[in-house]
Amino acid sequence: MISKHFIFFLLLLLLSDKVLATRPSEAWLSYQSQHFRIHFTAPYQQWAIASAAELENIRNIVEKDQHRVIDEVIDVVIFDPENSANGSAIPLSHKPFIKLYTTPPQSDSMLSHAPSWQQLLILHEYIHVVHLGQKSRHKLTNRISKWWDFYDAIQIPFEDRWVSEGYATLKESKMTGWGRLYNDQVSAIIRQFAREGALPSYGNLSNGNGSYLSNSMAYLVGSHFLSWLEKNYGMDTLDAVWTRWKAVKKRSFDEAFKGVFQQPASKLYKRFVAELTYETLRLDEKNHAETHTGTITATKTETSGETLSNNHNSKLWMDLSFGTRTPGISPDGKFMLVVEADKKNESSLKVYLTEENSKAKEKFDKARKSLLKADPVDIPDLPPRVFKRELKYSLEEQNYSGIYDPRWLLTSNSSDHKKIIYGARIRDSLDDAHRDLFIWDLDSGTTQRLTRNANLRRFDILPDNKTLIAERSRYGQSQLVKLDLTSGSINEITAASSNQIYDFPRISSDGKKLAYLQHANNQLWQLKVRSLERQDKNQTPEVIPMPEGYQFVSFPEWSKQEDQLYFIASVDQQLKLYVYDFKLRQLSSLTDGLHPIYWPTVSSIDNKIWYLQLDSEGKDIYLLDQSLPENNPQAQLIRQTTQSADIDLVHYQLSKAQLPEAMDIPQRLENLSELKNIEPYGIGPQQQTLTVGAIYNEASFSLLEVGIKGGDLLNRLDWQINLSTDEAGALLGYSGNLQWQGWPVVIGLHLFDFDRSPDSQFDPVDLPDLNEQGMQFTLSYPWRYNQFKSTLNLRYFDGQTKGQALQHWTFNIAQTWGNRSASKALYESLNVDWIEGKLGSQDWRGVNGQLNISARYFGIELDLGADWARRFDFDKQLSLLEIGGFESTLIARTAHPNKRLDPALPFYAQSGNDYLGYSASFPLSMFAAPDLRFFYKQHNMKTLQDIDIFGLRMETELDLGFVGLNHIALDLGIARVKQEARDQESKLWAGFWYRWP
Repeated sequence: MISKHFIFFLLLLLLSDKVLATRPSEAWLSYQSQHFRIHFTAPYQQWAIASAAELENIRNIVEKDQHRVIDEVIDVVIFDPENSANGSAIPLSHKPFIKLYTTPPQSDSMLSHAPSWQQLLILHEYIHVVHLGQKSRHKLTNRISKWWDFYDAIQIPFEDRWVSEGYATLKESKMTGWGRLYNDQVSAIIRQFAREGALPSYGNLSNGNGSYLSNSMAYLVGSHFLSWLEKNYGMDTLDAVWTRWKAVKKRSFDEAFKGVFQQPASKLYKRFVAELTYETLRLDEKNHAETHTGTITATKTETSGETLSNNHNSKLWMDLSFGTRTPGISPDGKFMLVVEADKKNESSLKVYLTEENSKAKEKFDKARKSLLKADPVDIPDLPPRVFKRELKYSLEEQNYSGIYDPRWLLTSNSSDHKKIIYGARIRDSLDDAHRDLFIWDLDSGTTQRLTRNANLRRFDILPDNKTLIAERSRYGQSQLVKLDLTSGSINEITAASSNQIYDFPRISSDGKKLAYLQHANNQLWQLKVRSLERQDKNQTPEVIPMPEGYQFVSFPEWSKQEDQLYFIASVDQQLKLYVYDFKLRQLSSLTDGLHPIYWPTVSSIDNKIWYLQLDSEGKDIYLLDQSLPENNPQAQLIRQTTQSADIDLVHYQLSKAQLPEAMDIPQRLENLSELKNIEPYGIGPQQQTLTVGAIYNEASFSLLEVGIKGGDLLNRLDWQINLSTDEAGALLGYSGNLQWQGWPVVIGLHLFDFDRSPDSQFDPVDLPDLNEQGMQFTLSYPWRYNQFKSTLNLRYFDGQTKGQALQHWTFNIAQTWGNRSASKALYESLNVDWIEGKLGSQDWRGVNGQLNISARYFGIELDLGADWARRFDFDKQLSLLEIGGFESTLIARTAHPNKRLDPALPFYAQSGNDYLGYSASFPLSMFAAPDLRFFYKQHNMKTLQDIDIFGLRMETELDLGFVGLNHIALDLGIARVKQEARDQESKLWAGFWYRWP
């Protein structure tokens, strides 16, 4: 019986993006501590070795806290494929594996409240391994898991994501006193959702429902729910669930939970939501009374009665939806830029006119009058709270992911404010992502790339219009740098550091001062100001005072007079807008903190401030007219301030064992005497696993494949041996595969030998039993430039088929190209073979080709393909090409260039020497599972009848960058087959096997 774990694992396979693998051809190094093997390349050596010390320390303390430990040596890969703060763990019970990305989070990230990025990341991922990777106490389950990685993986409870991510987030916080459970920004967001009645249902807690921030709720709300359970029922009660989870008696999470809490988690979650909502509303009333002393009530809209803000001086300026960030007013005040992201996380940079949209108002009034004219007693819609501003310019993602932190390019010409510099994440020739800068000319609509692989994140532009200052993050180190826009040269302002993180450089309008945020290990973020007129790197910056008890600080922005600095900071789980006056040396708050607010932008003309305000549907733009404290009755002078970044952990609920303060990397390296143990990675630690594949095919055979797969976790050396048979013995064979990727040229070897009975297929073909065997040797060289990718392959095959010797050389070019934006895309792929071969004593030549064109336009996608093959220069009585059959581990496409495989047809359905095929398909992902497509395929073997096939098919491949969980192919389909002089037939197939390139 198929378990629900298997079903959820297949769901993960279908829904997850391919996890980027490491680059095996690089010069990797390895360092082994007592319980961990760390793998890295030279630029990450310090970060990696320091990680080993942190890992060992965390392992010991987690064991004291939970009395659980992982006995196996854990492999850890240190790299930075995304230039973003992230990591992952594969918590197999016998071969746990961790990936750590070195780029630190920025100040506005929910991850930024941490003693150190390295410590938080390691702790979170190690908790996953200890929590989910415990060995089953059922002896048989444990034995099977030891030898079969896939079986071990499907024991992991993927369906209970809120449990796994929530618990790791809970422990990351309670074992340090930092983390997302104790993050003011996170708490402010959860309270906002609670006051709106928008907290996720229990059913949506794990995987969301597509609404704003729903995919983050497993971490944010999940950790708060688990903390609530501990407070109300005790830590030991919650811990008992994990003990019951891995018992000899098989239990789901729900069963393990209910057995100790006496109620299902779904029911207790409702109580948690009720209490959180009540507490939020109670605190709102209390804070309102304290702030306004009973004289001002919360403003309400005339249309909905929704409480918006206690700020009488703030008003909704533009009603947006979902992901909105980085508003920026143009220097002349005529335009507002903003980055908008949709539910698919596709970004677009939009520029709106700041003047009110009179056209929209006129259109609304006209429609209202028309409605009343047709029906005088009708009640028309009330006008919106604000008419959306007119969209003037729009830029979508263009062959990169994300649009980040745009800034207006200032010029001396007052009429020329229509250029914007922005950041984007773009991939290099080795498929690593980098944050680079682009310039967008609004009038011409053209973009130009300014940097290449520079890893520049947030930035600001000097008034000279020729230089910008940015934060650069490379190899786990952060620094401030200066970029010359003319020459492209980059010069350091601060030294690169793994222990200091910089963010949000902001330059005063006179170009004399630089404000920026800085974070040191075990400290809060600080806002600092330094002189740009002084050139010495060691100058002591001025630390801007923060409100006493602050935690979060981000989004600095200068006033137009350069004597005031605005920023967002938090106190008591409230995010407020603050302003620091340099002349008066005074700090004031300008907003009340009822709602989470972000990204202030200041007009250089009249000092008005716009900012983003968050609710459960996204972020909207608000305008604060009276931004100066003396003009703002809501402003409050902050008398208790601090310039200290120390944090007080007294008020936080901690675990039984806590981590010590994070050490700087040099300190940790001084305590390690085993640095001599760094060695070349070579072929790495080798691992083996049982493999099982199965294929059911109504046109040909049902196939069972059993084998052993081995290799290293970087995929340098991979191998597999495999035995395949159908239930009746009509297909029996074995195969072997070997691949080495440790050089720029990839080397592959494929062996196979099988016997087939064509007349024993479900659709019999009148041919005698056949034997095919062979060996194929392959050399491959992959190459990429921007969106153009190609692989050159040279293959040599020696074997036999149908009782005759068969040899051939194949020169193959596999090439892809694509051009995409959020609304439209065009992709092309071409695969061409030139073959020189010999069958028996007959020489022959051939050409194969496949061309596919895929286009997407505003959600409508269509794929078109052509497939051709021709054989010539030999005895025309021989037929070399064959149509039909399915792919498997035994039958790899690249080793059989004379076969045009199609699972809707039996093997040897047709044969000849001149083939032409056409195909068309479009996805049904908007209606069903991802990768499900409706397709049409026509096979045309010259002189024979055409075969038309149409149906539904889903093909995908799982590649988690791990020996036993790589290249797992899934192919499901149902089709109608039409051939002249034959009745239409329906064919069903389902395949699950290990695919080899």
